[in-house]
Amino acid sequence: MLSYGKFRVLFNEYGEVEKLEFRGHVFEGDGDVVHIPIRLLHRVKLSEIPQNVFIEPVLDVKNRVVYALNYGSLFSYEVLVGRGISIIDIMDRKKYWSRPISLDVYVSALDRVMAKLERQGFITRHAYVSFDDLGEDEFKLDDLYWDDDYFNMSFEYKLPLDTTVVKAVRFARKLIEIIEDYIEYKARKEVAWYVRSSKSMNERALLRKIDKLFREI
Repeated sequence: MLSYGKFRVLFNEYGEVEKLEFRGHVFEGDGDVVHIPIRLLHRVKLSEIPQNVFIEPVLDVKNRVVYALNYGSLFSYEVLVGRGISIIDIMDRKKYWSRPISLDVYVSALDRVMAKLERQGFITRHAYVSFDDLGEDEFKLDDLYWDDDYFNMSFEYKLPLDTTVVKAVRFARKLIEIIEDYIEYKARKEVAWYVRSSKSMNERALLRKIDKLFREI
């Protein structure tokens, strides 16, 4: 095992995390991700997380069952924190979608808003390899995976190294809340001539809120 301050990590031959020891507990790795209950992560800074390791703060881990934290109300989210960086993975399925407005409308609104945030330099989206409607030896890179049932989008953003893990989780929740408010407004506006909502938000208001959030971290 290699020691990194408060952490001791065992990597396998492929560079993946096999086990991680932290504050008297041993956690199994899943690739480069380790699930750790958030109650154990108080006062841990991003600068203390080992290189090539991402922590997913969770509510609890019992008998190898992971109890995830809740981040938003529209989609399912996984939030990872690493050394000066955070990754948010967004996913959902049309099969389980129960809102009156179709998932397609929300995914389209999400794709547009994340493109805006990427152009402004707030986030970087991860690419997905697609072979749809292409020749035998051809492929293209898409900013989201969408097969008309399941969709997945992932993006990352930088955070100061002295940010604590708990503060990074609060930041992610606030960021998701702002994005969801905007998506909800755009989706409702897409299917109606007008929207009676106290949470109406134009693009300028969205960018102002996101900019304020990043400046205050």
